[in-house]
Amino acid sequence: MCNHILYAVIYCFSLLPMPILLFLARILAFLNFYILPYRKKLVMKNLANSFPDKSRAELDKIARQFYRVFYFSLMETLKLFSVDISELKRRTSLVNPEVFDDPDFTNKCTIGVCGHLFNWEWLVGIRHLAPYENLYGIYHPIKNEFWNEKLKVSRAIAGSKLISSFETKELVKQQGNDGKSLYLFLSDQSPAVYKKPKAFVNFLNQKTAVLTGWEELAREKGFNVVYIESIYVKPGHYQYKVERILPDNPEGFAPLELIHKYHHLLEESIQKQPFNYLWSHKKWKHRC
Repeated sequence: MCNHILYAVIYCFSLLPMPILLFLARILAFLNFYILPYRKKLVMKNLANSFPDKSRAELDKIARQFYRVFYFSLMETLKLFSVDISELKRRTSLVNPEVFDDPDFTNKCTIGVCGHLFNWEWLVGIRHLAPYENLYGIYHPIKNEFWNEKLKVSRAIAGSKLISSFETKELVKQQGNDGKSLYLFLSDQSPAVYKKPKAFVNFLNQKTAVLTGWEELAREKGFNVVYIESIYVKPGHYQYKVERILPDNPEGFAPLELIHKYHHLLEESIQKQPFNYLWSHKKWKHRC
């Protein structure tokens, strides 16, 4: 009963016009940074470790910008519970759709890797821009079945589908490699603390534990791989840019080659818009 009541409140809240939601986001960002800090110590620590050459004043500026965009993203994500697909299309665009004109994309399925760049939740809106019959967002399900189902429904607004990371291999086996599907992975997740990481990379001046499942799947199935950059334009508006990741050897990717190239591209994106990354995330839980 409590879940249903809370969902009703959230749904009604999501019906508010976007300008009102973004105005509330600005208030929350101010309160968060100056009065009631949410993970501010963690944010400042992550920023300082990632940008050792920046002054405290520069880091504070990035942090203030981060909290604004963080709360914009929160409100935008809540909006997914009721948003009309036409509004989502109006607020998102693909910078270079010509990437998919390569005949290789019609013959093979594609893995799209992205990071915690705002607003990654709106990536479901690119389905109308990419030439695929199926768009699958790979996610880690939450324990509460009620909210797990509600989240899946809200992310299916553009006809895409959320697939549990535990079911991905079986789905790929069923679908084959016919060029009809795009699989989206949020690939900068940190491995669980109780698991020994399979690999580390140098990312943002730090040795970083990484997940390798998507990379192993791409090499095993011979899928195309693209990096999807999320670019903040203004509150409630984002652009997405697609870059194909190619192997150094024409015969295919070497083990962990994809992992390193992906993190290099993600770091370049963060350097361009340092405020646009999820700095409140406990990414560096593992130490090698």
